[in-house]
Amino acid sequence: MKAAKPLTPQQALDRAKILCNRAEHCSGEILTKLSRWGVSASDSAKIIDLLIDQRLIDDRRFAALYARDKMEYLGWGRRKIAMSLYVKRVAKTHITEALDSLDEDIYRRRLLELMRRKKNSLGPEAETYDGRTKIYRHALSRGFEAALAAQLMREI
Repeated sequence: MKAAKPLTPQQALDRAKILCNRAEHCSGEILTKLSRWGVSASDSAKIIDLLIDQRLIDDRRFAALYARDKMEYLGWGRRKIAMSLYVKRVAKTHITEALDSLDEDIYRRRLLELMRRKKNSLGPEAETYDGRTKIYRHALSRGFEAALAAQLMREI
């Protein structure tokens, strides 16, 4: 298979605009795409700046929407969301703001639902030490905080 021919900066900008108009993206995702398209680092920086000026990219907005969606639709906890945003090269300040904006009541309810579903799937084993450990570990594997999982463990 032949390697794709690198895009010109204008072609890359046009493609990036189309991507950003279709869905919310962060600057890290677009930088990755630009490097895959063979755009130089200096041209990539100019393209990112242009997209930010046109408000097609906003990492703060992206982080807030990403955190809310992952919590509500996939049942992720704060730790998993934070690590995912970190991998996408979102600034730590934006990550902190996004996690602080999550509704605490909905967050706790999501964790409680997750733990109850796991308890129901275990059946009678859920009442044993090993069963409770499985429920607790399941909550941690979904990115929820250990202290909150332990607290809600007592409620179920």
